[in-house]
Amino acid sequence: MMLLIAFIVVFCQKQAVMTENVSYVKDVRFVDGVSPYDGAVEVLVGDTWVPVCAYSYDVGIHNSSAPVFCNMKGLPYFTMAYTTSRFTTIYGSIGFTNCPWNADHVNSCNYTTVYICYYQLYVACGGFPLNISSIQLVDGSSAFDGRVELHVKDIIGTICPNNFEFEDAQVLCKMMGLNASLYNNEVQYNTSGRYPMIRDLLCSGQESHINNCTYNTPFSYYTCEQGAVKVFCTECGRVNIPYGFMELYNDTTNTLTVRCHNDSLTHVQYICENNGSWSNTEECRPVQVQDIRLVNQELYPYRGTVELKINDEWGTICDNMFGVEEATVLCRMMNASYRSFTTNAGYGTGSGKVHFANLHCSGSEKDVSACMYQSSHKCNHSDDVGIQCTVSTFNITKIRLANGPSSFNGRLELFANGRWGSVCDDSFNSNFGEMFCRMMNLTYIQHNCCSISNVSICRNGQWSPPSLDVVCRRNQPLNITDVRLVDGPGPNVGRVEIAVDGVYGTICDSYIDYNDADIICKSFNSSYRAVYIPGTKYGNGSGPVHIDQLQCNGTEAFLDECLYVQNGQCSHLRDLSLLCNGK
Repeated sequence: MMLLIAFIVVFCQKQAVMTENVSYVKDVRFVDGVSPYDGAVEVLVGDTWVPVCAYSYDVGIHNSSAPVFCNMKGLPYFTMAYTTSRFTTIYGSIGFTNCPWNADHVNSCNYTTVYICYYQLYVACGGFPLNISSIQLVDGSSAFDGRVELHVKDIIGTICPNNFEFEDAQVLCKMMGLNASLYNNEVQYNTSGRYPMIRDLLCSGQESHINNCTYNTPFSYYTCEQGAVKVFCTECGRVNIPYGFMELYNDTTNTLTVRCHNDSLTHVQYICENNGSWSNTEECRPVQVQDIRLVNQELYPYRGTVELKINDEWGTICDNMFGVEEATVLCRMMNASYRSFTTNAGYGTGSGKVHFANLHCSGSEKDVSACMYQSSHKCNHSDDVGIQCTVSTFNITKIRLANGPSSFNGRLELFANGRWGSVCDDSFNSNFGEMFCRMMNLTYIQHNCCSISNVSICRNGQWSPPSLDVVCRRNQPLNITDVRLVDGPGPNVGRVEIAVDGVYGTICDSYIDYNDADIICKSFNSSYRAVYIPGTKYGNGSGPVHIDQLQCNGTEAFLDECLYVQNGQCSHLRDLSLLCNGK
């Protein structure tokens, strides 16, 4: 006999807990679960099975002591504890607390008797074979197809289709002495009221029994949102119907009727011949996806809810069975690469009908019409799929300055990959401004980062909303008649001076780069620069500062072909000097 203090009792009134000596605990069992080692915990005290009460609906406080119940059954690890609110109160139950972390029996713990209990403790143990005795197919069109139900002692459960593949179906059908022809999952979750007994089933296809495969074991309140596995077993083995889905099987005539996704051909039939092969005279044709688009994009052109145009009607894709492979194909249809996906209308709901459910792609398809899917389903727009894709390079074909006071001043917009979009201001500097203005054969003056309410698109998809105003200017070509280097120690080095309309002046060193210096030296003596020297190395010049900002791309034949800015903001304190290579 051991003195017992409380373990897990919830909202029990103070007078409802009575501490007293309790008989020695002989055994533990789990009831009303999906396997022999999952469910409500009961312990054998004397000759009576007694429920174990929980202190709180919060499962976190139970996890330190609950593993002892798994240890008593010799199970290698404890999965989790959870609780349930009872519609009727329990009288004469017990609660446990202060169990050592490595306790192998509840008699190593302290516990109390509980007069009234409002919450009962549930425990799920893992790491064990279920010893599945048999399977059956139910709710199908024949004895050869339907939802798979597993039998473990007197418990019946289903298979969650997470990661389920054809090799898994082969083993299930082999247990019935048949070959796997098709597999699928229920259109609607838990229509039978059965809980999933296993998930993540992994078979090689060579096993003779599911007990020889590996799997995980969910607990009673595990939600398998994808329904339950359904299989179709025959003597003929696998049947390939990529553009349709099984409607019914007549086991008298061995005829499989398939409904096509394309409404232009409603049904086709396949016959399981005596030689073990399938024969057919017609095939389903693929659905023609006319277009794809992403809606609810906000600032991101390659992130949003997927909509497909089929038979001139836009519609969405249901998220059941949706994964990386399917998202990869959808991004490929937009000439982009996969980045991520979301379910449960994570980017908002779409419109129109839900075209596809249970979409299943290998990831190599060029178009989702080549994937497997169902057009008959119970999905709605709360199940809409969203994706985010990336484009490694932009094919920029046009550039413009929009919504400004003139064609030389406005929000910078690019036409890339078939769409107009603005440029976000993150890390934007004068070098980018010069480049974009040069693309329009204009001279860059300044840029202004501004936040506006009607931002078009943030091209990168990761940048922040503000867009960019850029001011460019188109100047008349300078009539440069001479280029010289003066006041230097040699003929090829000195302060740069240019004659414009016969008047000598200087060039400011603002934003000078190697391209600018190369063209100056080319104009001076048909050579290339060795070094450009900012900051009046060879003294201040005189006369006008002809160029405040020079913008050459390096391909010009002479200096007067370069773009430039004259804004009067530079003084002779910044006169440019160069060292050019000799001829």
